[in-house]
Amino acid sequence: MRILICAQEAPIGPVNGFRSQVASVVSALSAVHEVRVLALLAPDQRSVCHEPGLRLVPARRAACRGVKLRGPSPPAWTAPAAFALASTRLRRRLPQAILDFAPDLVYVTGVWLAALGRELGDHPCVVAPLDAAHLNFEAQAVAARGLARPVLRAASRRVARFEASHYAAFDRVLVLSGRDRDALLAIRRTLEVEVIPHAVDESAFLPPAIQHRERGRIIFHGVLSVAPNITAAEFLAREVMPLVRAAMPRANLAIVGRTPSRRVRALGRLDGVRVIGEVRDIAAWLAGSHACAVPMLTGAGVKNKLLEAMASGLPCVVTRLALGGMCANPGRDLLVGEGADEFAAQLVRVLQNDKLAAALGAAARAYVMSQHSAAAVATELTRIFDKVVAEHGHAHRSISQVCRESPPSTTRSMPVT
Repeated sequence: MRILICAQEAPIGPVNGFRSQVASVVSALSAVHEVRVLALLAPDQRSVCHEPGLRLVPARRAACRGVKLRGPSPPAWTAPAAFALASTRLRRRLPQAILDFAPDLVYVTGVWLAALGRELGDHPCVVAPLDAAHLNFEAQAVAARGLARPVLRAASRRVARFEASHYAAFDRVLVLSGRDRDALLAIRRTLEVEVIPHAVDESAFLPPAIQHRERGRIIFHGVLSVAPNITAAEFLAREVMPLVRAAMPRANLAIVGRTPSRRVRALGRLDGVRVIGEVRDIAAWLAGSHACAVPMLTGAGVKNKLLEAMASGLPCVVTRLALGGMCANPGRDLLVGEGADEFAAQLVRVLQNDKLAAALGAAARAYVMSQHSAAAVATELTRIFDKVVAEHGHAHRSISQVCRESPPSTTRSMPVT
């Protein structure tokens, strides 16, 4: 099958959860299909890739309602107008990419590009926002203070309307958890939503011998400027760690990740808490830690940070919300704690019992290998793609034929970058 992937962020560094997911999927699909990628190049990325199947379109910083877009997530008051702006960048290049490649199916990744669905007519197409974007804005509202809260709640409602309108143009909508599926069906019951597993590059995260881990070090990692991670880091540092250190005075927390917010940086003043910020090799930090904590209290989707830690063979303690979209077995693959007291008690169990820590780490690694490997995800995507193409049968004209009959004036060739 010939698959054209349109991605809202290029699958190159610097890495975040979305880019890592797309890169894993592209690699696995390319092993069994003919794949090309048309992707936006975010302001923090540089065009250094020369892969013949990867075409990059710079997502220039553009004004939207008077606000500059400076990162992968637009300000709340510009959404979803910023989504439409992003899709415009690829829409100009899409016809030529289709003429050149003549794909059997177009796979759009990310909510930003959902407006592309209306450009594809009756051609087989699938969108993978991965989570319900309006839930993420709602999570920001929960963490916000003052006037920001009603602004974010209004943004959540606007994004929900955007999702309901634009996802209807696709044959399938793919998300990573049942919670996200239910949230999208609640805003439009006629959407065809399916849950797929989250892909992780298990070869990039290898478990070391337990004696090489720094005893007592608990790691929390992720992008530290997004609301769900800020809320989780504060809960862990301010409420959980004092209880853990009361039982184990040498226990310490390392908060690792890009762009720590002011609230996260302030946590570094607490006893036993270090805010490390961005590191070059997160795999090394995971491999050198004693345990991983993922105490998510808000947000949606599968937590890439959790899968990375589990792939590293690291014993993990999580809240139930962090398990969205996963079928990991609590008590065997990881430990679950709700509330500061229970969460702290589970961390202390892991830190004090090497046998338990080793067993949890081994089971966690095995779980990721069996359920979340890139190959497993590619198999599930192939099943969905085959079904979508079969549903269309021969009733539709190929999209390349449509483009040849009425090429848009903006079409021009795309250099490989």
